[in-house]
Amino acid sequence: MRIRACALTDQGKVRSSNEDRFLLIDTTNPVATNIIDLDTANGAYMTVIDGMGGMGFGDIAAETIATRLEFFFQRLEIINPQADVIESLINANDYLRVVIEKNPVYEGMGAVVTACLVKGEKACVAQIGDSRLYLFRDNVLKQITKDQNFVAELLESGLITRAEALVHPNKNQVTQAIGPQDQITPVNTEFTVKQRDRLLLCSDGLYGMVSDESIGQILKEKSNMEECAKELLEIANESGGGDNITVVVADLS
Repeated sequence: MRIRACALTDQGKVRSSNEDRFLLIDTTNPVATNIIDLDTANGAYMTVIDGMGGMGFGDIAAETIATRLEFFFQRLEIINPQADVIESLINANDYLRVVIEKNPVYEGMGAVVTACLVKGEKACVAQIGDSRLYLFRDNVLKQITKDQNFVAELLESGLITRAEALVHPNKNQVTQAIGPQDQITPVNTEFTVKQRDRLLLCSDGLYGMVSDESIGQILKEKSNMEECAKELLEIANESGGGDNITVVVADLS
């Protein structure tokens, strides 16, 4: 089985800079790129990084994490994909904490990260924060990850409605991030992939502006991977472009 993935990012209409990053890596030749095409037996690592911290520090945090993750996979032989994808985020957090300790002005900067390692027929996911991974299978869109933020917890507890969640003043307050905390606990899951599956990783600049129904419709209509990624960026901007937007679209065949 093969996997092809394309990643794109856009500043959006409101932000003064782009603090999002992405990473696509063929783990047998671990140099980051924006398109990969390989046999899943070799291992494909995909991640979306959404920086935070203000004063430009979110940009520094996201870039530092992306560089560290690339370095991590340059030195790693994939033995246990689920453990490896979890460890990649823990390693990035440990490294960013060292950077912050050496530069106290950076205190408070960080990023939310969702990473997926596809190897063989398994997709292994680790997440810190509220970037998302979706599975589009048989024309049905399913959110695999679970948002780690304050409003998601209120919604799950039944304390607010879905409509209230969309306009809640604290909807961007995450409960975990890489950087601000000495220790993190990535939320992880794994699932089996099959031919004709499509995976979508994205920052909240997409799903915060575009409904799941509209996202699913684009994934259905745009069979070309690159065109699909471009359309997702365009619709997020047409809907207001209130944040940086990053998408990774991956097709299994």
